[in-house]
Amino acid sequence: MATAYEIQVTEAYIGLLGRAPDPAGLAYWVDQLDKAVKAGQDATFALKKLTNDIAKSPEWTTGLGANDATTTAGANAVVEGMYQNLFERAATADDLAYWSPQLTGGSTTASEMALNLITAAKGNTAKPTDGEVLGYKQQAATYYVETIATSDYNDTQATTAVDAVQGPVTLLASQLATDAIATGVGTTKTLTTATD
Repeated sequence: MATAYEIQVTEAYIGLLGRAPDPAGLAYWVDQLDKAVKAGQDATFALKKLTNDIAKSPEWTTGLGANDATTTAGANAVVEGMYQNLFERAATADDLAYWSPQLTGGSTTASEMALNLITAAKGNTAKPTDGEVLGYKQQAATYYVETIATSDYNDTQATTAVDAVQGPVTLLASQLATDAIATGVGTTKTLTTATD
């Protein structure tokens, strides 16, 4: 069972990089988060610093972060990418109108936006769909990182493990695909259903 810190780091990976974390990366960032909190740092601040550090990685800067968020087009691309990564849906016009000006104006960074989206989705009981989808994605990512041997890990499979996961059916399909990779038995299948 994943710890609270493992879940937080996994969700940050999903939002910023669109994949399950690699075992070494997960262990490293969880350790950094734990050390920061034990040293007296506020847990929210420590998590914010962690996501800022992930957003400095070459994977971010050559991926979603390659978009120039100081322009409207670039900011829109970042917002769209994060909504797809976290919630498996397109950002609405209202989502774009809210987040893009914050990115272009510099009042929010992409890593801060990721944390804010995660927090808001998990706390929105009036409209829980985004939080539920994120929960399924986190479960798929956690299952992948706990099941795959470190030597068998690769970014493509880690991305596939969370891509298109949006409910119990797609979570199960992801877990079965992970089992097939881990054991070498069975086949993997790409889902084409729009909903669970």
